[in-house]
Amino acid sequence: MQGGKATLPPEQVKELKLFIDGETYKVTLKERETDKGKLAAAKTARGEPKALDIASDVAPEKKLKNMPAIYELDGESLKVCYGLDGKRPKEFKAADEALLIVYKKVK
Repeated sequence: MQGGKATLPPEQVKELKLFIDGETYKVTLKERETDKGKLAAAKTARGEPKALDIASDVAPEKKLKNMPAIYELDGESLKVCYGLDGKRPKEFKAADEALLIVYKKVK
């Protein structure tokens, strides 16, 4: 990751999948599980983006085990901005302390 922006090769993007089942999630890359844990909705003030608290069961770094995030669900896409510095992002923008990913629903 450079300057907060990570670019995966197109073949990896096609293989990256996020599965959400109630309050749990799992991420796979090429059918291999890379992350899993729990999701919880977090309160936000009126006018602010919806928020999630993400608790990873397998994150290698302590700072990534509990990550605040904001999200927006729009039809077939889910936009998530993860606070890599332990602070909830205020906007959907990739930066040194924020990772922005847009997931597309697979049919």
